Amino acid sequence: MDILKQTRNHSAALADYLAGVMACAAEPVPDDGLCLHLWRLEHVAVTCDWIDPTYRRQLALALVAAWRNGISATSPVGWRIMLYQDVMPTLALRPISDRAMPLPGAARVVSDPGDVLMAYHRAPWPSDDALPVYVPGAQEILDVITAHQGSLGRHAASTLGLKPGSLRFVIEQDGLARAVNMIRADHGRALARFRAPQGGVAQPYLIYQDTIGAVPSAIS
Repeated sequence: MDILKQTRNHSAALADYLAGVMACAAEPVPDDGLCLHLWRLEHVAVTCDWIDPTYRRQLALALVAAWRNGISATSPVGWRIMLYQDVMPTLALRPISDRAMPLPGAARVVSDPGDVLMAYHRAPWPSDDALPVYVPGAQEILDVITAHQGSLGRHAASTLGLKPGSLRFVIEQDGLARAVNMIRADHGRALARFRAPQGGVAQPYLIYQDTIGAVPSAIS
């Protein structure tokens, strides 16, 4: 069964999120690449037994394949595709000329991307932010913030079923800080200060990597 259809049988929200992740590489990619922390997957996995080893391995292959196929169809240059172990599993594209590892510490290269997602199997939620089982989608968050004239306070958060601190956490992890501050500026509000998405904790860590497009030399 297609992994997105399988996911949708259990969680339409997670299926929509993963479909968006898979589609990212088919859009124009910034010169310095892409980096997505798959925090929504692990947030759901804490309470859902159907996210089992088989599902994790199938999903890892599907994510890598979607980005490989997407970038191959849109970019004439070479890229490194990586799935690696961070606070959350992280999917990244970097220019093939950038040979640096994504995190400090000892990186252990694996040949199966499923090994990376398996590192999170039955792991506890790693954040102090207490989030509900359902987390609203990115567009819903932006729409509500717009309706509340850029406010990130109690009323906007409660409309989304979140606490104000959790709303900020979701904005940070989904990379919505710039969009939110544009909304705030449109309504004459001061720009909000957001933290960078969680990262840089796992040492040592697992990494799967491959190349897409022109390969000047093998990656060690």
